[in-house]
Amino acid sequence: MANELTLQMRLVTPGAEIAREILDRCAQKINRRLMTGVMKSNLKSLTRVMIENSIMAQPEYESLVNSTGVLRTELGLSDADSRLMSLLRVLMRSVNVAITPARVVGNSVTGQIVITAVPGDFADLLSSPAASYTTDKGAVIPWLEWLLLKGDTILIATHKTVYDPKKAGVSRTGHDIMLPSDEGWRVPPEFSGTINNNFITRAVNDALPNLRSSIEAEIRSKL
Repeated sequence: MANELTLQMRLVTPGAEIAREILDRCAQKINRRLMTGVMKSNLKSLTRVMIENSIMAQPEYESLVNSTGVLRTELGLSDADSRLMSLLRVLMRSVNVAITPARVVGNSVTGQIVITAVPGDFADLLSSPAASYTTDKGAVIPWLEWLLLKGDTILIATHKTVYDPKKAGVSRTGHDIMLPSDEGWRVPPEFSGTINNNFITRAVNDALPNLRSSIEAEIRSKL
């Protein structure tokens, strides 16, 4: 007949202490994987690419880079392509990533990744040399401010843009020119923007769902 051996064990370390130790180890692992320059750089690059692509997909952007686009000819931007590239570089420099170390709070591990981009007042953009130009007559045209902030306000009370094939040769864009008119001129309503609703704010909002998913995937791949 086989002999039976009975063993008894007593857990010396309290369960709560064991659970806390597990959470502490989890927090340490998360910090080793995420609190790195490489992670910050990856998230910053990811954000820049997705926001830039979203901006370039906006109708306003396309209308500016198209040689016969409504905005390009209305705003007189013969060099819109280079100006937009300069402005995109300013915007991409505004992207910043801050990672708060993971820590144990109660029965969970918590941390925070904050990504900021595109200051709400657009100050850096609007102060860029690319955001305005000076006409042959010495008038300063703050075209980007008009496009982003001025909505449907009449901006030039004494003139409006007109396409006249006979005068296209003296146009900055080879298309529309400004002629005296009581109607005045404003940004075309289909493109006009305000500080809270313009093609840049819309581009950022459009990018957010995919950006969030891509950031989550990047973080999961490192854990």
